[in-house]
Amino acid sequence: HNDHVAWGMTTIYSDQQDLFIEKQNPDNPNQVEYQGNWEDVQVVEETIPVKGRAEPLVETVRITRHGPIMNAVVGDLEGKAEPVALRWTALEEDHLVDSLLLADRAGSVDEFRQALSLWDSGSQNFVIADTAGNIAMQGTGRTPIRAAGDGRTPVPGWTGEYEWIGTIPYDEMPFAVNPDIGYLASANNSVVPPDYPYLFGTDYAAPYRAERITTLLASKDKLSM
Repeated sequence: HNDHVAWGMTTIYSDQQDLFIEKQNPDNPNQVEYQGNWEDVQVVEETIPVKGRAEPLVETVRITRHGPIMNAVVGDLEGKAEPVALRWTALEEDHLVDSLLLADRAGSVDEFRQALSLWDSGSQNFVIADTAGNIAMQGTGRTPIRAAGDGRTPVPGWTGEYEWIGTIPYDEMPFAVNPDIGYLASANNSVVPPDYPYLFGTDYAAPYRAERITTLLASKDKLSM
């Protein structure tokens, strides 16, 4: 909190990741197919100092148009023939620090919500209140719009069929401001209505905690902490 606004946050579980199965060139392990052509992957050597070791650990990371190949670091993928790349919004340029700095200085619920428009990575649901008596709930996190698929299973990376074609606009992310019932509850549950126009997520916490919070809040006219 600051002098004017207080807030809390829970994970909102929007689906910000996809796994892409890549088709590797049998004659060149540093190329993968995309729409009938071979594309070079980006090869990056990461040098990691490790306490107690004379020499640093050196990891070679191969990055396709969809993101880093994960086979060497994910147990279920290690040794698999097909490279599997991770696309994740958190691996792209973001403005999270800018969002935090603006949020810390917000003077109202509206200013705080404006600050959260820059919150790119990490899908969070904020509950917000200000000293003027306003309350709000705001979903955050850059969430992809997929050309096809629902993000639940790995998809072919070489066809172009399952690319991301944009992200959900901030003003269409889940939110509520000063609801008539006078309170808001958030506990990792789904906060999107059945008619929400975008695929938001598929793996939420069970609603029991949110329902219990709602029951307690509704049980009295006034509460204090």
